[in-house]
Amino acid sequence: MLFLWFVEKEVSLLHKNRCMEKITFELKADNSFIQLIQLLKAINIVYSGSEAQQLVAEGLVFRNGLPELRKRAKLVVGDVISYQEFEITIV
Repeated sequence: MLFLWFVEKEVSLLHKNRCMEKITFELKADNSFIQLIQLLKAINIVYSGSEAQQLVAEGLVFRNGLPELRKRAKLVVGDVISYQEFEITIV
């Protein structure tokens, strides 16, 4: 029981110390999606496409709470992308 308490407490401390920068990304009216690596470049989280591809390949980018490993995943309205301290919502 002590082990479970320790794990729960550590997780809660991580959540308390974590500050997310929330970003809203609006799709153009004529676009129904944006590719994941294009989004990371468009909002200046990465400097290059190769850097974006590497982050995705390493499983460091999350889509709706799950790791997204597809570099060209089509993001649509309602998707939430998380990477480090950034949380991007597609509207």
